[in-house]
Amino acid sequence: MLHFTLLLPILAVLTAAIPFKRGDSNDPKEYLVSPLPGWDDLPSDYAKPIQYAGQLELFAENNTDYFFWKVVDSEKISENKNRTTFWLQGGPGCSSLQAVFAENGPFKLNEQRDIIVNEASWHKISDMVYVDQPPMVGYSDGELIRNLYQVQVYFMRFLEKYFALFPDDLENDIYIAGESYGGQYIPYVADAILKRNDNLTDGEAEYKLKGLLIGNGLVSPDEQSLSYIDWFKEKSLISDSNPKWGDINDAQQACQDVVDGKAASPNENYAFSCRSILPIILEATKNDSAPTDEQCVNIYDYQLRDSYPSCGSSYPPVSDITTPYLNSTEIQHDLNVENAVNFSECSTIVQNSFTAANSPPAKELLPGIVSQIPIVLYNGDLDIICNTNGVLKYLSNLTWNGATGFDDVDNKSDWIVEDKKAGWVLQDRDITFINVFNASHLVPYNKPKMSRYLFDFVTNEYTKNNKGFVSLPKKGLKVKV
Repeated sequence: MLHFTLLLPILAVLTAAIPFKRGDSNDPKEYLVSPLPGWDDLPSDYAKPIQYAGQLELFAENNTDYFFWKVVDSEKISENKNRTTFWLQGGPGCSSLQAVFAENGPFKLNEQRDIIVNEASWHKISDMVYVDQPPMVGYSDGELIRNLYQVQVYFMRFLEKYFALFPDDLENDIYIAGESYGGQYIPYVADAILKRNDNLTDGEAEYKLKGLLIGNGLVSPDEQSLSYIDWFKEKSLISDSNPKWGDINDAQQACQDVVDGKAASPNENYAFSCRSILPIILEATKNDSAPTDEQCVNIYDYQLRDSYPSCGSSYPPVSDITTPYLNSTEIQHDLNVENAVNFSECSTIVQNSFTAANSPPAKELLPGIVSQIPIVLYNGDLDIICNTNGVLKYLSNLTWNGATGFDDVDNKSDWIVEDKKAGWVLQDRDITFINVFNASHLVPYNKPKMSRYLFDFVTNEYTKNNKGFVSLPKKGLKVKV
């Protein structure tokens, strides 16, 4: 989610006095997840997934390790047996374990903090690997990094360690997926992988990257910030008569000047003037006469309200259950967290430090990437902070594969899921954009079963006909659109 707001070297000499570390081993069995509370009570006809988790040491010199949680279907069918998808949460600074328990992971938690089955888990269509990154996020540790070039270096090191542990996965088709600020991470990681593949040395295996799947992504922050005024007016959340209209317009013009190159900014990725627009609008639309917990519009689902200045920062409402659970010594043991962590869903330290000031916005990487692999962008239509209008705004100014923007932005095709309209689609020259009806900033949270069909667009498993883009029913999956 995009938020608004010791040295342990591996010693060469092993003695009985030194405890075994999983980081010293390339045996996947050492990373098997222990049965979590509720495991034995899962339905008898449920195919329990095979799971691996733990902290992979990346750099001993600065004590950096990345936590991963790999989920594999124990009853793989032919259509998903050769896929591995790495999931990157946004923030910056939010743990991918949010996706495990609130979105597309194998389980959810009940009020007793026991696992229950998530029937819409994505591991049924691809092996899923949830990664906490950058350092100091979730169960991952290390020193702070501040820009997207560093994300590339650290994640490529993680992949090196990951494939050493799971070498068979080198034969799989690789996908990178995620949401929100992940819209910055994902293109940078993809760019690094593709460049690596172009410069392989003898004995190095190709990483078979086949596509990207970015949900409600902050890919071009400044351009996307220019969408807020029109979006609030379109939803009748603000009018020109608002007392703070002058302040809003001043911020909008300052941001426009940055985008047009008329004003310099110390942050080429996310200028302060652009970052300030939404907070000004939220203050301007605050409803002081409403109950305290309903005074601000929720920036992740405009139909909801929240307290001010939170404005949705606790969305989705699962952290009261997941945070104590993931801080449990027992759970950390089960997940092979050897370096104990004080878990928080999102790290304020990372949020405040990761400014990406010296990193161009990820939009600039898209043309080079899409010349080699397809890119799928999807948006929940209830989202404010990374809304559909903002995504279309930056795409309209993007040149890829020989042309600028979509060929006809008004020529939208329906997306049909099991004979019902689930959204609309624009697709040209290997970029696909899907607008998902009645979904928030976190599409797999609101539309969990339907979200699995988004994968069809990176694997070309849909049908295109006079109805539009048609996702065909999947075995054992019924969707309520």
